[in-house]
Amino acid sequence: MNAVRQIALSGALFLFAAAAAQAAPVEVSFGDPARFTDAGLYRERGAKAAEPTLQAIHEHLTRLGARHLGPRQALRIEIRDIDLAGRYEPWRIDTREVRVMRDITWPRIALSWVLEEDGVVVAEAEETLRDLNYLSRSPFVRSADPLPYERAMLDDWFRARIVERRPAAAEASRGRI
Repeated sequence: MNAVRQIALSGALFLFAAAAAQAAPVEVSFGDPARFTDAGLYRERGAKAAEPTLQAIHEHLTRLGARHLGPRQALRIEIRDIDLAGRYEPWRIDTREVRVMRDITWPRIALSWVLEEDGVVVAEAEETLRDLNYLSRSPFVRSADPLPYERAMLDDWFRARIVERRPAAAEASRGRI
């Protein structure tokens, strides 16, 4: 009897998880990762090298949606290009796998998005997120997170555009988004 209950419970949990995944408020897609400017966490380039970055960004945006979107809202995001903060400096033989952060190597993510409520489009845009002042985010300097500046930039964008519905022009003067 216990085995039957376990199987039934497992089946019910699977169906619940599948239904929850279908009703996910955020759908994230990626254009052509092989052509992204700089999406690899390490020196390698191309779609395969970008996979950890894409997975992390997908998970982060999904969590933001789960936390902030209402039950009748849905958000579709297409990431069209990624340029991570910092650069590898190949002439530095002893630090070939270290990203060097400079004031001119800010993070950049090009995306388009559509926000719907009850199936009706309420906001949409195509924009390029930038955080020109990313080095001033001092709490992130010691973070073990490989994408602290990109996550912070996405947090700012999500709060401004999706939660507060502020237009892009309001953020340009701050050097963000």
